[in-house]
Amino acid sequence: MKCQKAALRALYWSEPSEWTCSMPKPVPLPPPGFDDLSVDEKIDYLQSLWDRVAATPEAIPVPDWHREILYERLKDLEANPAAGDSWDVVQERLRKKLDTSH
Repeated sequence: MKCQKAALRALYWSEPSEWTCSMPKPVPLPPPGFDDLSVDEKIDYLQSLWDRVAATPEAIPVPDWHREILYERLKDLEANPAAGDSWDVVQERLRKKLDTSH
């Protein structure tokens, strides 16, 4: 099954001229105390942050340039629906690539 079209449509809401995106002001990196953590603690911290972000995907702003890329890819897919590979084919190709890279 080709899931590209469904994934693109899920992220596609309107024409690029109607897209807006505002990113919040970045915080200083790294946060205080982060460099004092062990690697495992840093990974746990980052996972916790990601889990908090992922809990409300509707609140994550999508930059205009992401939407523009999706819009172009959707147009390409609609122009040539037979292009590309199914997710099963892509997974198999990735598995083979990983198996030979060890």
